[in-house]
Amino acid sequence: MTTYLQTLPAEATHNLGRTSRSILKKVRDGRNVSAYRQMKRIVSLRYLKRAFLKHGRGLPRAMYQTVFTKLPVKKNLVIYESFLGRNYSDSPKYIYEYLRKNFPGKYKHVWIVAKGADVNIPKHKDTITVRRFSFRYMYYMAVSNYQVINMRQPQWFQKRPGAKFLSTWHGTPLKHLVFDMDNVASANPLYKQIFYKQSRQWDYLVTANQFSVDVFKHAFMYPEDKMIKSGYPRNDILNAPDKDERQAQIKAKLHIPADKKVILYAPTWRDDEYYG
Repeated sequence: MTTYLQTLPAEATHNLGRTSRSILKKVRDGRNVSAYRQMKRIVSLRYLKRAFLKHGRGLPRAMYQTVFTKLPVKKNLVIYESFLGRNYSDSPKYIYEYLRKNFPGKYKHVWIVAKGADVNIPKHKDTITVRRFSFRYMYYMAVSNYQVINMRQPQWFQKRPGAKFLSTWHGTPLKHLVFDMDNVASANPLYKQIFYKQSRQWDYLVTANQFSVDVFKHAFMYPEDKMIKSGYPRNDILNAPDKDERQAQIKAKLHIPADKKVILYAPTWRDDEYYG
């Protein structure tokens, strides 16, 4: 950078602000440490400004980035989030229940709950809940050694060295996703770029079936050797030893004749059919 800037004529930086010109001059003169310190002050002031302008969310995030990510990782801490903290459900729920049953007392479990969400998290000594985007949420996101999440993590999330991120996703990709979408009309214009960056932090991606494996390879550009081809933990119940008894109870509760097959059709949104 120093060599490059020394080749530029002075008028090339006339349109820049005074601060930017000051930093570039320091780099051009080889005073890199001084330039670094000035940039660090600017970034710190920017975070502080955001903290006070974002109505409460900014300050916890600033604490996450400047303080919490400097703390030691807690080796036996597992954090769970299902549908942005709106549910106690899906594969994170069944992974949580499996760990508690088979490894009692080994892990501390933290469930993320969205503000205002009515989520019935079980009350156990080894389990706590934290409100999404609160100070405690930021703290546990920073120090957890395991993250089990069924959607995307926040853009600002920094996976700590040695930590393991398990993406359970939340369904078989029957619709077009990410890089298979021609036009992302209802999302951020940088959606694909952001998704790619976020998914690179996933250590593993749980897949429900071979169809999902094939789709995720091009829709997420995710490497097959990092996929766990186990089926979704949430679907284990469909092959449980008491599945017939459960089925009979549900049909009785919903007043469905015992000899009738039940099909649930619940399509999700279709981005290709989005109209502003």
